[in-house]
Amino acid sequence: QQLNAHIPSFSNPTALMSEAAPNTQQQTSSFPGLPVVPPEDPSLTRQPNMSVPRAIRRAFLAIEQAEGAGARVRRSIGTPKLRNFSPFLMLDHFSIKPGAGFPDHPHRGQETITYLLKGAVDHEDFAGHRGTIETGDLQFMTAGKGIVHAEMPHQNPDGSENVGLQLWVDLPQKLKNCEPRYRDLRAAEIPQVEVDD
Repeated sequence: QQLNAHIPSFSNPTALMSEAAPNTQQQTSSFPGLPVVPPEDPSLTRQPNMSVPRAIRRAFLAIEQAEGAGARVRRSIGTPKLRNFSPFLMLDHFSIKPGAGFPDHPHRGQETITYLLKGAVDHEDFAGHRGTIETGDLQFMTAGKGIVHAEMPHQNPDGSENVGLQLWVDLPQKLKNCEPRYRDLRAAEIPQVEVDD
């Protein structure tokens, strides 16, 4: 019975912490080698499956810059303001006007994910793979051991620019030398969520 009197109840985490560490100034753990979690820690009172809002740590304007051959991008991830965001290497919001684009350029050890907001972009690589993504389509390109490709816009009948987003993701070590591959998802294949205003 004396032994049971010294074992805190595990059914109530708040009680556990108040029994284990009643004084936050001089906290000691009744479990040697384990840190003491302060009783005011919100994780101790949060209900299971309850979401916790995250704070925005930094907001900044992604400055427009030239990229490729006459294309314009607004880069957020991959700038001095947002580095070391592994595994995400770069995030561009791109605009490609008629006559501009991204001619032959290499990728290695990464995956690019392209989502087209407006227009259409033709893709072709040195191994003879080619295709077109259009408004609402997604393309996953796993560069693996290396690939040289080009992304050039369709010339829209109204002369408008082609607009999209491209995210570069660093591949895990075991995939860095895999064969290059593609996966396209058409807009009709991507689930949509209806949000009430």
